[in-house]
Amino acid sequence: MQDQWLGGYRLIRRLGTGGAGTVWLAEDGGGVRVALKLLHPALADTEQARTRLTREATTVNRVRSSGVAHVVDVETDATQPFVVTEFIEGPTLASRLASGPLSAREVAALAEALRRILEAVHAAGIVHRDVKPSNVILHPTGPVLIDFGIAQEQGDDRLTATGMVSGTAGFAAPELLRGGLPSQATDWWAWAATLLDAATARPPFGPGQPAAIAVRVLEGRPDVEGLPGPVAAALTRALAVDPAGRAGPDRLCALLEDPAAWNGAPVADPGATQVMEASDDPAGLPGEAEEETRALTSPTRTMPLQQAPAWQERQWPPSPMPGTGPAAAFPSSWAPPEAGVLPVPYLRRRPRRVPVVGLVLLAALAAPPVLAASRGTAATLLALGVLAALGEGFSWRERRRERAGGPRRSDTAMALAAAPLHVLRALAQLVLGLAVGSGAAAAVWLGARPSLANPPPLAWPLEALFRASANYDPGARILDPVLQPLAWGLVLLVLAVAWAMPTSTGLRDGAGLVVGTLLGPLWARIAFCAIIVAVLAGTWLITTGGL
Repeated sequence: MQDQWLGGYRLIRRLGTGGAGTVWLAEDGGGVRVALKLLHPALADTEQARTRLTREATTVNRVRSSGVAHVVDVETDATQPFVVTEFIEGPTLASRLASGPLSAREVAALAEALRRILEAVHAAGIVHRDVKPSNVILHPTGPVLIDFGIAQEQGDDRLTATGMVSGTAGFAAPELLRGGLPSQATDWWAWAATLLDAATARPPFGPGQPAAIAVRVLEGRPDVEGLPGPVAAALTRALAVDPAGRAGPDRLCALLEDPAAWNGAPVADPGATQVMEASDDPAGLPGEAEEETRALTSPTRTMPLQQAPAWQERQWPPSPMPGTGPAAAFPSSWAPPEAGVLPVPYLRRRPRRVPVVGLVLLAALAAPPVLAASRGTAATLLALGVLAALGEGFSWRERRRERAGGPRRSDTAMALAAAPLHVLRALAQLVLGLAVGSGAAAAVWLGARPSLANPPPLAWPLEALFRASANYDPGARILDPVLQPLAWGLVLLVLAVAWAMPTSTGLRDGAGLVVGTLLGPLWARIAFCAIIVAVLAGTWLITTGGL
């Protein structure tokens, strides 16, 4: 999948496939690697899926913990919506368990670290709803919980279709299978199921079809074979069908940290402490989030686990899992794709984001108006117009290809034929952006003018930028070592505000297209920036004599 781009991100390789879509390892314009979650094409056009993506982006960043992967970008209005999160290096717990169970010490450390993460999640008013080994990354500094795609916060509407259960077979609590509402208790149940999986390297309720697994979950029959008696009893109690009878997370963590329990010695009953009961509240959460959450500072947090390729999924259990009611079936229009064969639609290419190079380019474009008056201003406006028109034409061609499902021979010809339309759109962008930028520069000029020792006339910026060179002699003002950089800065401010306007996508795309074509390698961009800075500094020294 070389040279595949989506929303300004280059897709490097597929990390994993789930019931809702595909996760890619991607790279942004600055070379930073991220995880890009691409919704399945069959679900991309539904309002339900877009609402879910928006909720994921707005909820996960409220969690005050380094144990979650935070969202850095989201796009829900495009034809192919996606969410971009921090890329966490390391294997998933699921891939680690493919080579065998964790040791007793590792299970105890995992339990404590995940408990602290879930407490932070719940303190933010969120229920994750999909805690499982494939959603836990084993980073060297401790586990990280990922994929808040079906997370639900207090007051949310339930987005699960009638007869469907959002979750994974063996990790969805019994109350969810019965159509109940998610709560903190359902997360803690999934947490206990994840620990059982870690301790045995087997599905917590056995392998098989989702319906058979659901029956064992509803009957409270976890697979604890081979575990020491106290540990098996504690995990069975934590996975009880009735939320009121489950062992609390604090008590279970204390037992798992007790060497005597792993040696089979009798220990205190872990069921003495209960977790909160499930309620009719969709989230079952406290009304106020706690001010602080405990950091992951357990001395046993760093676990020397065996490394394995990231996102290497086991084949069980499938996700999502159908419910147990009469309508318990996947929608007739789509079935869960098999890993590795998910069809990938044509992904609209977006030019590389160039914020740093773009700023240097704007600084260069701010020079002609200061040094060449009206002719320089015209040259700068022409350059901006060309960049914006290029970006508009490129984006128009990519949208056409996306609608057609792939490139066609006539794409470039049609884009050229529509060039007048692209120019008009580019001009509209520039007029709006430059108007807003001019207002910002005027405010700065009004504030800075009184502080100058010999302030020029109030209309000096306009005279300096739009004067006819043959008819106007700026004298010492434009050559002044203070006024020249001030004028330069005012023009740069106008251009920077125009660049940053939400409506200036064509300008940014055009600049990214030119930079990506002419300055592809990183060293070329660095050299370009260094040359521009040196030229601007030299011009200032030559024209003003320096300080």
